[in-house]
Amino acid sequence: MPPLFLALLIGYLLGSIPFAHIIARAVGGVQLAEVGSRNVGTRNLTRNLGLGWGALGGVLDFSKGLAAMAIGEAVAGGHPWWMLAGTAAVAGHNWPVWLRFRGGKGLATALGAAAWVAAWPELAIVFALGWVVQRLTGNITLTAAVGFVVMLVSLQAVGRPLEVTYFVLSLAAAVLLATWPDISAKLKKPGEVQKYFKDPNAVYKKKTSR
Repeated sequence: MPPLFLALLIGYLLGSIPFAHIIARAVGGVQLAEVGSRNVGTRNLTRNLGLGWGALGGVLDFSKGLAAMAIGEAVAGGHPWWMLAGTAAVAGHNWPVWLRFRGGKGLATALGAAAWVAAWPELAIVFALGWVVQRLTGNITLTAAVGFVVMLVSLQAVGRPLEVTYFVLSLAAAVLLATWPDISAKLKKPGEVQKYFKDPNAVYKKKTSR
């Protein structure tokens, strides 16, 4: 098996471990796919089981991205595309084979993968600005967008190799693809886009009220 293919496969399988789903079922007997936002990820876990369990889920999801990058570099580090093992982990989180390809949004896993190649000053800036945006808006979608933009700008500012920029763009694309169904649902009516960015969970409120 070619090293790059093996790294991508391992990355996907690591990413597809549904920690939030496992924690929710084991601790509270909750099926995340049937409650709240129906998102099998950290944010929905936090809403249903509390901040402590949500934080644990977030750390585990973050670790999936780190682990995928570590293994990807060890297995296929000589290949210029080895970093895509981290992107494969995000894809595994978002579309896990174990849950019929219904997962989360992949933000924590993407941050873990990006942390492997980013220097600590870059990460510190991203986390600091992300925290401010989240506190001011309460909007995780906007926070993620700002975080990716800031990371891309900082990578260029410090002269990181172009392949690292492409890698971060691939992470952003994977997160966007998972988020797009929610956004597109809000694009159908005039003024709904603004409402979505003010309250991304509004789309789920309509679903669960039926």
